[in-house]
Amino acid sequence: MARILVVDDNVANLKLAEYMLRTLGHETLQARTCSEAYSAARAHRPDMVLLDLNMPSDDSLGLVRQLRADPDFARIPVALCTATATAEARRDALESGFTESIPKPYDLDIFRHDLESFLAVHCSTPAA
Repeated sequence: MARILVVDDNVANLKLAEYMLRTLGHETLQARTCSEAYSAARAHRPDMVLLDLNMPSDDSLGLVRQLRADPDFARIPVALCTATATAEARRDALESGFTESIPKPYDLDIFRHDLESFLAVHCSTPAA
């Protein structure tokens, strides 16, 4: 079981991701802003972060850079979650420090496969 911080300004997406993660046996934390996410990461040390790229009032790329600059979080994997990123935006996000991407809209089978692959490669915590 991994402890996963889900960051999304859209409540429906946040609840769906949280539900799916719990269904798969993972512990979840949630944040609706990047500042909440950084505070939650500091307080609870997640194994990974699922971060929405398109947060209208926040800078997702800035949060990733902040996590990468902090020695405590430099190696925590951060998954880019988006339905709208162009290939260029995805490339820029990965160059900014995102580890991988998990597509939206979330589909349980695809989500499970992508998450298990992601955890197997990037986390010492085994997937459920």
